[in-house]
Amino acid sequence: KITILNHQALEPVSFTGSLFQPEWKLSTGKPIAVFEDGSPAAVFNKYGKGNAIIIGCSALTFSPYSTQSINNPEFEKVRKLITFAVETAGVKKHCEVNVPGISCFVRDGENQSVLFLINSTGKKQDVQVKLDVPKKLISAFDAKGEKLDFVQQDDKVIFSKTIEEDDGDICVFKW
Repeated sequence: KITILNHQALEPVSFTGSLFQPEWKLSTGKPIAVFEDGSPAAVFNKYGKGNAIIIGCSALTFSPYSTQSINNPEFEKVRKLITFAVETAGVKKHCEVNVPGISCFVRDGENQSVLFLINSTGKKQDVQVKLDVPKKLISAFDAKGEKLDFVQQDDKVIFSKTIEEDDGDICVFKW
């Protein structure tokens, strides 16, 4: 069992599912989550001009596809431990979708971005996608080679895609 402590944007909550338990000796870092025995499960530390966060439990624990996401009514508080790290680092999402359970992975190349969409929701989904792109697009197509209709607003491409149950698609955006 791990308990997230009250720290900045984090709210206290407990959860299970760690596959291992590191034995850290802290010097300047402060625990932001602890194991049942009180040892640190996640540590926050000021480092130079920034911050460092280390989380000592399996990333699977925070997955929206884990059983914990269904069984723990406070799962969003649990996930906040991961999103807090991302927000603290100033990382922005490269791709956003409107349906939970749709995974998106982006690979950028010299003259294109390739987007992988995976539907793990258990049913057919109509998905709206916002994707960051570095330049004005000249074309977009899916895995079947069919043209994608999209709107480009500055560095964002917005489009819709229907993805069948337990299926996925690959979309290519060329500039």
